[in-house]
Amino acid sequence: MNAWVLTVLYIGDKLARAEEITDAKINAVALNPFGETSSQCRKLMKLTDRKRRLVNMQVLSHRLRCCLDEEEKELMRMCLEGLSYGDMSEVLGLSKATAYRRTKKAADKCEAALEKLGFCRERLENDYADVRAVKSVYDTFVMRAPAAF
Repeated sequence: MNAWVLTVLYIGDKLARAEEITDAKINAVALNPFGETSSQCRKLMKLTDRKRRLVNMQVLSHRLRCCLDEEEKELMRMCLEGLSYGDMSEVLGLSKATAYRRTKKAADKCEAALEKLGFCRERLENDYADVRAVKSVYDTFVMRAPAAF
């Protein structure tokens, strides 16, 4: 399963604080009357780009949640919690193979939605590799993926 799908679903609701911090930094730079203009412009451009990426991640998370039906949302929630397919099958009363197929279908649906929005794996890596909050969540899912899936 694509670790980026899990990352986007997991982190979308958790970026509000990072966005607030970025806004505060933007205000501090913009309202500083004693700074060097060119330096301030570079800082503002960098911070504004960071905010754009944080907002994009929140929008992507919302869009993925909207494309899933209730059962698919529940399956993806269980994946985010780290449940195995065996555990999912017990909770939902399905066979392990059915839990796997339905989870895979939901993940594929999310991946297709991301690509339709123009966010393939390469773009996500390019845009978010330097955002510490996103990268740490992604790395966690990458490390967990072989054991859980």
